[in-house]
Amino acid sequence: MKGLNTTVLVIILCTSQILAQSRGIYIEFEEVQDIYSLLKEQASAIPKEKASVLGLIKEQGPWVNHYTYEYINGKSAFRFLNSNVQHLSDYIAQLRNFEEEKIYLIAAKDTTLGYVDTVECHEWQLVPGETKNIAGYECKKAIFKNSVVWYAEDIPIPDGPGKPWCGLPGMILMCEYSPYHSMTAKRVETRNNIIIEFPKNTKPFPSVRKGVNWKTSDN
Repeated sequence: MKGLNTTVLVIILCTSQILAQSRGIYIEFEEVQDIYSLLKEQASAIPKEKASVLGLIKEQGPWVNHYTYEYINGKSAFRFLNSNVQHLSDYIAQLRNFEEEKIYLIAAKDTTLGYVDTVECHEWQLVPGETKNIAGYECKKAIFKNSVVWYAEDIPIPDGPGKPWCGLPGMILMCEYSPYHSMTAKRVETRNNIIIEFPKNTKPFPSVRKGVNWKTSDN
């Protein structure tokens, strides 16, 4: 009987490990860009004939975009649901292969096509002593160039929204690109039915597009 109990325990432990490996993470992100406040700060540089545009932008309110992030078994997918980001507007998703450190931008006009590039890790400045609760997770602060991020060590995925972030010991749940531009996790949950497939049709992706380095730019 003792041997049987041991066998059952081993089976339970093995099953738990398999389930843990197949369990994925699902995150909903909200991006807010206060274009009016940004332009108002730069009002002196705006031609007088275009100054009236500020009023229209103020009436429209901040730009709000929504995205989803999924991770499972060394693969992630960041999907642009309604992105206004100019240098990513031609794409609907960013996929990442953690084992090979490759990323794929999926074209909006041809979802079978992926522009492939490598992941570059950042040199972070960790800020001790500062924490923030985001979507139920305690997050720590780190800085890269002009971007401030908050990452959750309880989600041990070295990734984040919007770019192929790399180098932190946890998932980034909030990015503050400037006082007028941020992206924040609104919902985090585990899921078992996540499927991420990389495109078979690929092309090299130019790192610099329209003068903007999409992997390392500040916004």
